[in-house]
Amino acid sequence: MTYTDDPATNRLTGASYDDSGELTSYQSSSYTWDVLGQVTSVNTVTEMWTHIYDTSGERVWSWRTSPSRLDTYALRGMDQKVLSLFTKTGTTYT
Repeated sequence: MTYTDDPATNRLTGASYDDSGELTSYQSSSYTWDVLGQVTSVNTVTEMWTHIYDTSGERVWSWRTSPSRLDTYALRGMDQKVLSLFTKTGTTYT
């Protein structure tokens, strides 16, 4: 995949951005952001993902709602380091 940018704006050519400078659409994909600048959903036409963050801004849970449910979790220690990453498909965790 090739990405081209505009050196004058440091933005992807052909992409759309909101007033905060967050990418909202590019190559048929759309992106939604919260007020803290964290991506909350991504729709790639073939997949739709939702992301949840903890109070320190770390992404802790993501799930794909389309075409089928797929969950990913990050378990962090008190020092915020990732201890384990889990993926759940149906009732199976890996």
